[in-house]
Amino acid sequence: MSDSMQRGLSDKQIAIIQNSQKLMDILRRDDIFFGIRNGYFNLYYHGVSAGKLSFLSKGTLKIETHCKYLGEDTEGYKTVPLDIYLDQFDKILAYIQTHQQSGKGWDEKIAQQNFMMATNRNPNSVWYCVDMEYVQQRQISNEPCYGRFDIVALSRSPNSSGLHDAALIELKIGSKGYKSEFPKEEDLWLREQIEKGAFRIDQYHGSLGSGVVGHLADFYRFEKTTQFNKLKEEICQTLSNKKKLGIPVACAEIQPCDIVGRPNFYFLTLCSNPISCKKSMCRYLGVNGHKNIAKYNAHKIFGQTFLDCENYHFLFAPMEFCNKPPINILNDASIAKLE
Repeated sequence: MSDSMQRGLSDKQIAIIQNSQKLMDILRRDDIFFGIRNGYFNLYYHGVSAGKLSFLSKGTLKIETHCKYLGEDTEGYKTVPLDIYLDQFDKILAYIQTHQQSGKGWDEKIAQQNFMMATNRNPNSVWYCVDMEYVQQRQISNEPCYGRFDIVALSRSPNSSGLHDAALIELKIGSKGYKSEFPKEEDLWLREQIEKGAFRIDQYHGSLGSGVVGHLADFYRFEKTTQFNKLKEEICQTLSNKKKLGIPVACAEIQPCDIVGRPNFYFLTLCSNPISCKKSMCRYLGVNGHKNIAKYNAHKIFGQTFLDCENYHFLFAPMEFCNKPPINILNDASIAKLE
């Protein structure tokens, strides 16, 4: 179990990890992302978890991975002994590759991790990616969850105010993922409230989908509920944990007070046609002057003041960006911006 209600590992848990040289070798691999959670951790490969490793009271590790990643033609997850898991680790990665090649929809996950790992390998990069597949740590099971970000990044050096900038990034490939579908059980009510001009995002705790509108709603509520203060602590804890494990990281000594008080939210699209993607983005944002505006766009739902937030950014970058990102992944000549 974890020692706190937020993500991080205790010194005792770190010692358990260090007892296995094979596991330590995996954590240092440049194709594996070590994602620290609340008293457990995930090993990410190609954007998916190759294993969830949690701590048992007797001082051992419990490993769970998907049955398909073990070569079994069944659904669900399976508990595997640590020694077997470590011995079969490369086979598990091969099964993940086979599974992804046989289906659709994996490009975004793979690009996400490639983008992060390439950025972190470059010591000259302006940014350091601290986490992927971030989900806000809830104190109780029914607490609303607004913090779901593909990537959490921190500037390696302080800004002109002496603070490190924080970037919360949603990564998309192309414009297919821009449309938000309302939850079926609340679809009619939401549409009625929006049409009457009665919808208030501050009073609604549900989801608005996984597209542009849904992510904007979550960005807004995440910031308004001061969840970013908790995230700053988690960023510092994660970097400190990795340093204790001997894993090279940037900003290892950083404290929450060294990070800006307000994050920047980035909606980053990798695409072959930035002009087309910008037009599609404007449709779902409800930008004035554009044709074929989506019926339930961000302007209509939230209002123009909401869209004028200076810490919301919409970027469009070439596809090769994920494998060879520039020094500044969020401000480069190759990036098109929505002005």
